[in-house]
Amino acid sequence: MNHPCVGFLELNTIAKGILVVDALLKKATINVHFSYPVSSGKYIIAFGGEVEEVKSAFSVGKEIAGNALIDSFLLTNIHPQIFPCLKEKIESQEFEALGILETHTCASCIVALDCALKTSKVRAIKLELAKGIGGKAYFVIEGEVGEIESAMLSASRVISKQNIIEKIVIPQAAHSLKKIFE
Repeated sequence: MNHPCVGFLELNTIAKGILVVDALLKKATINVHFSYPVSSGKYIIAFGGEVEEVKSAFSVGKEIAGNALIDSFLLTNIHPQIFPCLKEKIESQEFEALGILETHTCASCIVALDCALKTSKVRAIKLELAKGIGGKAYFVIEGEVGEIESAMLSASRVISKQNIIEKIVIPQAAHSLKKIFE
């Protein structure tokens, strides 16, 4: 799932979400990474491909989504740790500290995680997008305290404050705490 460019659309209606996926596929040569309904009746779509193709599809997707669009992003060179966090359990290593960012939208959570991973020496261990959590999203990162603090600062700066529900740094996290993320 390594594409030069990734687009993400988050809508407040399932039916319009499916319509948007159809339009994306008709507009450009893209790969749909995932497309499904989530808690509170939202619909999320992630797709990738060559930059111009994704930009073209993204533009059409936003237009068709109209007022149903809650949040979105277009990222070139998305960090390679992001998609594995969505599909598989990431085994936690020994860690000194944890960072947790909880957001109102899935798109803002992914953008924040991408920034955290690119600006600090941290490792993503969990990314949850809206399923069973009322449409919210959150990520968990691990690393040294200073790196976690730096990553969380960068992550919170890249998204709007209105999208942040909670931002937590746990220095000297209990060793057994990692079991809840496995």
